[in-house]
Amino acid sequence: AKEPDEDLVTVLGLIGLVAGVTCVVSEVYKVTKERKGRRPQSRVPGEELVDACSWWYVAICFVASTSFTVMWIIYAITLAEWPELLGLYLLPISATCMVLGVFLRPKNEGAGLKILHGQFFTFAILGEVATAVGCFRLALESKLWAALARIPFWLVAYWLGLKLRRIAAKLPPGDLSNFLCHTVVVGGVSAMSPMIFFMFEAVSCMVSGGGLGDRRCHNTAHAAMSLSVYLVIITTVSIARKAVLREERGEGMTYANLAILSLKMKEKVQGSLGMVTILVAMYLFAVLGVQGEPNGTNFWLGLVGTGMLSVAAFIEFASLASRSSRATRNGSSASLSEARSNVSTETRLSLGEVEDKMVIANML
Repeated sequence: AKEPDEDLVTVLGLIGLVAGVTCVVSEVYKVTKERKGRRPQSRVPGEELVDACSWWYVAICFVASTSFTVMWIIYAITLAEWPELLGLYLLPISATCMVLGVFLRPKNEGAGLKILHGQFFTFAILGEVATAVGCFRLALESKLWAALARIPFWLVAYWLGLKLRRIAAKLPPGDLSNFLCHTVVVGGVSAMSPMIFFMFEAVSCMVSGGGLGDRRCHNTAHAAMSLSVYLVIITTVSIARKAVLREERGEGMTYANLAILSLKMKEKVQGSLGMVTILVAMYLFAVLGVQGEPNGTNFWLGLVGTGMLSVAAFIEFASLASRSSRATRNGSSASLSEARSNVSTETRLSLGEVEDKMVIANML
């Protein structure tokens, strides 16, 4: 094995450092804004409100999510090592672009929705089928069934995503503009920084080893992919929460409730699942730079963490969707009651006017 390129390692380290500092500063900024109770300014004075992102963003997200499927189709045909590794590296970025694609044009129920359906089918269904075919040809039965079992997961996730997409489309113009500009575009792109850091960790393993075909980098690739997928799920939950108005989604868990452990059942379940995921993530981060022959430990541990975090995310998605639907029904009922009250008042006023006219006529 050749010696690692010190300049490349230094550059990768600096990129990771900048990405980490950027993420920390971004999180501190958001927490500070929320604690002060101020909203980030959705637009500068005189700027037009945004109700749909550019088609260029839609095209970029479509191509990025489709590239993951292309790698696995090549893997299913050739059974080579390099498309499998590239597919693992591209999965977090492709999944993030799939999530962004759901919310880029929430009011577009025509061509935009058809493109979104095609993007989902290509990324999720076709990608998992190609993975299953490759595993079948290599007689990897466990990974074959894991790929097929993920298809229902993708379908349920997409169904919930479409529900949240329709909820986001009903946001007031100012809130919708703020959601698209700050949460979807800026938040989604900035969330990719730590994913790129983990990806470069795997790339540095290949640079210092035997290239894309180096089997000693499989463990690093699986660890980096799992950690990045955790970030994708967290980013998805963050975007989904902002798609619902604060009045409808509630305040959620507070620091005071956490200090005295006065939590709801939903929060207890999510906290338990989150703790298991954190323990798995700590192990994966510890073995991130360890080279060696491929083993199934990293893969299955990463899959367990992904499952735990996905269940917690599904609970949050279902809660957001049900709260929004309940708030919509309550708002409709209140509007109907108010309308009936107004009609009754108008009816009483009309009858009163008739009685007054009758009295005046008798006096005359």
